[in-house]
Amino acid sequence: MSELQSVPSPQPPIADEARLRRLSFADGFSYALMVGLGETYIVAFALELGMSPKLAGLLAIIPVVLGSIAQLAWSYLFRRRLSAKVWVLSCGLIQTFSLLSLALLGSLTTRPISAASTLVVFGIATLYWSAALAAGPVWNGWISELLHPQRRARFFVQRSRYGEASIVLALITAAALLHYGQSLHKADDFLVIMLILAAICRVLSLLFLGQHPKDPSSDLPSPKWQAEPVWNWFRSRQVVVMVAFSFTSSFAVHVSAPYFSPYMLSSLNLDYAAYTLLIGVVFMARIAANSMILHINDRFGAKTLLRLGSLGIIPIAWLWTLSTDYYYLLVLQCLSGLVWSCHELGVTLYLLESMQPQQRSRLLSWVNVFNSFGMLLGIGVALTIIGPEALDQGRYFDLFTASSLLRLIPFAIFLFWAPDDITGRRLILRVLGLRAQGQAILRPILVKTTRLAQWPVEKTRPTESADKNSGPHD
Repeated sequence: MSELQSVPSPQPPIADEARLRRLSFADGFSYALMVGLGETYIVAFALELGMSPKLAGLLAIIPVVLGSIAQLAWSYLFRRRLSAKVWVLSCGLIQTFSLLSLALLGSLTTRPISAASTLVVFGIATLYWSAALAAGPVWNGWISELLHPQRRARFFVQRSRYGEASIVLALITAAALLHYGQSLHKADDFLVIMLILAAICRVLSLLFLGQHPKDPSSDLPSPKWQAEPVWNWFRSRQVVVMVAFSFTSSFAVHVSAPYFSPYMLSSLNLDYAAYTLLIGVVFMARIAANSMILHINDRFGAKTLLRLGSLGIIPIAWLWTLSTDYYYLLVLQCLSGLVWSCHELGVTLYLLESMQPQQRSRLLSWVNVFNSFGMLLGIGVALTIIGPEALDQGRYFDLFTASSLLRLIPFAIFLFWAPDDITGRRLILRVLGLRAQGQAILRPILVKTTRLAQWPVEKTRPTESADKNSGPHD
């Protein structure tokens, strides 16, 4: 082992670096196409099958909640020394199978969908999200170990831009397909086609991932993983405040969040082109506001950023009750994209700063579980407000108003018990899903520096001096 540590860190060959970048960018582009063509329209797909708006709204949340809990158990399997490459490819195959299963169900089931088929749809969606959430942290660590430490941040920023462009392309394609499908009165058939196209995009993503080198850490000795008890984290005031803030935010938001898509499609009776444009405007607003949000963070710190975001999301749900005019909703969606970007970036920065670098991945996994319980509590309140009656416009407005009022709770928590400020931090986020009201399912990319970091053509560890010069953690 001492001989390995004394070998100088080799310079990575340019050819290998260029190839790895091309493969990963192509993977990110294909994955984002899957998100824009498939996952974004699962609720619309369920409504076309005849599922009630009440159940279709839950389809956007319940599988994510169950998936975030299941991914903890799945991650334990990875720590049992399964290869990162095999793990990520296996999760991708499960996502592909899930999308194709939904497409097959859409082709075979009767309209309206039966209770048994409804349970199958929920089960398939849960399998999809379990695989998606379980693959993320492992993919992050695997790709980081294949990259030169000093080039990781720039690489992930460039990759995220390919993903953003891909989602925009996917939404434009989806709008065109669904508009044509509605003109033929076959929107459900075209949604099935989109799910198949999404599965093909995931297969393409896996083909590019399959050409990545094997993770180098699987061939190197690693220390035994030791799990610190979760309750030890709550000795830190910053952790307590941020977990409470994140939990109450999740609770308040999800009183209304599951029902924006059913409101647009069932109550407002928007066609799919108009619905897609509302989702696309949110995403474009997030991209356009990104540089301004980073400037606010750099100049005033994450505390100011998060205060703006947590204050901004308070009235957003209630503002939907003021008008049903489509142009008003477009402007509202632009504002929603801005405030949700501030909120999500600020929350993630504080969560990442709450623990040591080696604990961040596990902390985020557990925070996702806490947030899932907040989602369940929010859904419980929503179902109480809805009651046994069918959803009408008045019930939707009750949900939106209640959600806005409840968002005062996390804002008060952060206003009076905010942790110390954070300045000079940047963050790269990976989009896993888009939501109609402006919120997105995001996961941070942890740009880490470890002593196992090396290029795939070499099996030597970097020296201590190289490790020190490789930049800050994360």
